[in-house]
Amino acid sequence: LKKESKKETFKLIRFENNEFQSYEINSKDFLSLKIQNLDSIYADKEAIGSVLITGNIKHPGRYSISSSDKILDIVTRSGGYTDTAYPFGGSLLRESARELENVFASKSYNNLITFIASNPSALPNNSAGGLGFLLSELKQFDPVGRVIVELDESKLKENIQDNIYLTDGDEIHIPSYTSNVFIFGEVGNPGSVLFKEGDSMLDYIERSGGLTRYSSKDSIFIVSPNGETK
Repeated sequence: LKKESKKETFKLIRFENNEFQSYEINSKDFLSLKIQNLDSIYADKEAIGSVLITGNIKHPGRYSISSSDKILDIVTRSGGYTDTAYPFGGSLLRESARELENVFASKSYNNLITFIASNPSALPNNSAGGLGFLLSELKQFDPVGRVIVELDESKLKENIQDNIYLTDGDEIHIPSYTSNVFIFGEVGNPGSVLFKEGDSMLDYIERSGGLTRYSSKDSIFIVSPNGETK
């Protein structure tokens, strides 16, 4: 039997009195069962939970999954992507990843508090406001539990290792394509600018008003639509 099958009960389909009858057979009675001509026995797949898939999918909604279901299985089961789907910008949210993010955020908050308490002389006199803001941001951090995964159907078929198993409570969202680049932080005019093929990172920064006098050129992060960061 496959590991995702229900091992306690089986379904027996038997032809009796000129019609097919269905019976539930318990596994403990399996050895005493006498098989007849035309009998069929089925081991149903065991559901371990459900996943939610939303956005630009043909049949969005919540689907039951077994322990053997992977990303491509649920994408196929929900009808595949619509013409406006942007899989590269898709996201997979998972409770275990959300819990880890929460643990790391709490650890960062506690580490910063410990550092401040043990090294008060290392802090500039005018840093109280900035530190207060940073501590507030860490305390109010709301983890989302995003897992960086491949959601392109063709790539999932080509690379088996990218087609990962799903777990109960997973949420998949497939957005539509938007031709914007978002710039935040210490720039003259934070917000979004229109994407232009071939433009560099500095081009987008300049179109957002350039770096301010307080910016750190060595601490610029680029976040791709799929969540990868460099």
